[in-house]
Amino acid sequence: MFCVNCGKPYEPSHRFCNHCSYPLPSVVGQGEDDGAPDQPIVADAASVDAASEDSEAPVTPDEGPTLVPTPTLPPESAPYATFVSFVLGSALLISVLVFNVAQALARNRWEATISTVAAAVAAAVLARSARGAWRRVVAVEPETDVLLRGRHRRVLRNSAVITLLFFTGAAAVGAAIGQSRDEAVQLAADLERMTTVGNRISKARSAVEATIASYVQMYKAIAPDVQELESTLRRLKTELGVYDGKFPAQHEQTSKSIAGMETGLRRTALLKQQIEVSKQIDALDPGHQFAAWQAQMVPILASEETLDKAK
Repeated sequence: MFCVNCGKPYEPSHRFCNHCSYPLPSVVGQGEDDGAPDQPIVADAASVDAASEDSEAPVTPDEGPTLVPTPTLPPESAPYATFVSFVLGSALLISVLVFNVAQALARNRWEATISTVAAAVAAAVLARSARGAWRRVVAVEPETDVLLRGRHRRVLRNSAVITLLFFTGAAAVGAAIGQSRDEAVQLAADLERMTTVGNRISKARSAVEATIASYVQMYKAIAPDVQELESTLRRLKTELGVYDGKFPAQHEQTSKSIAGMETGLRRTALLKQQIEVSKQIDALDPGHQFAAWQAQMVPILASEETLDKAK
């Protein structure tokens, strides 16, 4: 049986609750052998007052179990920062690949490096991590809520815009550097080629014997080199013009180099005339070759000497 005041169980033989001392409504007799009927037991006024005073006393923790409130955990926040970090890291690494591809296209030559492969692998790992982070975002903030769904769209849209900017910038810079690098490599190669071919021509002309037959053979031998030298000088003149536009601080030195290319082109033009005249002289009889040499070749040689003096 339970007390109507404190709700705790009590013994049926008690007149008052053994927990809060509240008077019990009735008790069962001591035994059926006495033949006495069960009689309600009424407490006197003093007992009732004492019981009332005891019932108003606070119940101490020792008098019964106490309920401990369950602590409320703070709501888990969506890992937006983690997702954005993974996205930016992956975009940066993929930008390295875009940069290398753009540079290779500009140079028309692919150079696979270990850093390129490492960047590709790391980008794949970060992209996978970003996907997992986004799944956690959706788990914490279900898209059944219209406001949360709108927030998710904004985050994804902003991430896509930033990634696109990364890729666009990497492609532009890669193409520019690739083009500049290719131009620098081509310029260096043409300068070296000009020096090599020019030295070969000078060596051949210096070693010729002082006979018309030797000169004719020498001009036949250097004809391909003269043609190559002229093509190289024309490329160098164009390349130096581009270089001058990109690096105006070097304009004075570049202008001198361009002037040197123009002088070289005038020289090759005179050499080409000498080659043509040598062919004509070679077709003449030996008795007429000297006169033709004096009439046709000597003026061209004099023009070349004047060019050297002007330099």
